[in-house]
Formats: sequence, structure tokens, C-alpha cells
Amino acid sequence: MLLSQPNTKIEDRSGYTLIEVVVVLVVIGVLTLITARAYPAARSNQALRLAEQQIQSAFRDAQELAINEHRSHDCLDAAAADALLDQRQCSDIGIYVAGNDLVWFADTDHGPDDDLGGDKEYTEGVDIILKTLPLPNGVNVVAGEGHNESFLFEGIPPAVTLRIDSEPFDEPGQVFIQAEDAEARLEVGAHGQVVRDGT
Repeated sequence: MLLSQPNTKIEDRSGYTLIEVVVVLVVIGVLTLITARAYPAARSNQALRLAEQQIQSAFRDAQELAINEHRSHDCLDAAAADALLDQRQCSDIGIYVAGNDLVWFADTDHGPDDDLGGDKEYTEGVDIILKTLPLPNGVNVVAGEGHNESFLFEGIPPAVTLRIDSEPFDEPGQVFIQAEDAEARLEVGAHGQVVRDGT
């Protein structure tokens, strides 16, 4: 008599267990949370870098404009310079940094002790605005202790010197910029070069 063997075939089960699915979902959630928290800071840092590049470019452009100005001989005579229709050709070129704007200006107003040129800083409504460039959205210049607003490239080319807030250059100028979650301190050197403070 033959004994029949019970059916010992094992079914092949494929798929994931509930615990495996939960672990994968938790890992995905943690990674999403980390990414979501880092995104605003990364966006702020990117905006600051872009603003820093714009400020560096603005200073290079203003310095180049001051160097390459073609001043007429009338600029050497204060009375003749005042009579010129376009005083920009006798003025020094500067940058005013405040709020959300970079303002290129021609320093055309005369200071009390200054026969030639302007008062060596930006005077709203008096100096001629050559160009205004807004900083990236969300980036502002922050006024604070040690912050400078007015930078002026003065002189008759090829000798161009930098004045900061109307004073002759004696130490680097400071510009503070701020985005939502980040801030940077920019240092302006004697020749108008702009670098992030500490770099």
C-alpha cells in the first residue's frame, strides 16, 4: 500500500511587509522635512550671492566710468563748470547703496569748501542719477553701525580715488545686505573692490 504524501508545495509570496512599507515612508518623510527646512536658507544665500555680484559689478562699472570720463578743460574752472549744460561731464561718479537699490550718481552739487566737484556724497534730489539697479527680491541693504551708504570715485583721470561717506579712504567701507534667513557684510577696498567680509 502506498501512502500518498501530503501536498508540500510552498506558495511563493512576493511583496513587502507592512513594516517595510512604513520604514520607507518614514525615511521619505524625514528627507522631505530636511529638504523643506533647508530650501529657504539656500534661496536666501543664493539671493545674497546674486546681490553681492551686482554690487561688485556696480563698483567696477562706476570706477571704470570715472576713469574713462572725458572731462573738458572747462571743468577745471568752477564758474565754467557751473555754466555747463551737462554737469555730468565735470562731476565725480558715485554709488549710493540703501534700501533695495544701487544708485549710480554724478556728484554735481558743490560743497561750501569745494570749488570743483560736488560735496563728495549722494544728495537726493540734487545729484544727477545716472542709473538705478534694484537688488534681487528679498534682499535689502541694512543700515547699522559701521555701514556706509555713499561711495564716490573722484579725481581727474587717470588718478581716481575712493571716498566713503564723503571722507577720504582710510579704512575699508562696509555694506550690510540681508535676505530672509541670511546676511552678509561686504567690504569695499581702496580701489573699489568688493569682497565678502572674512573671505
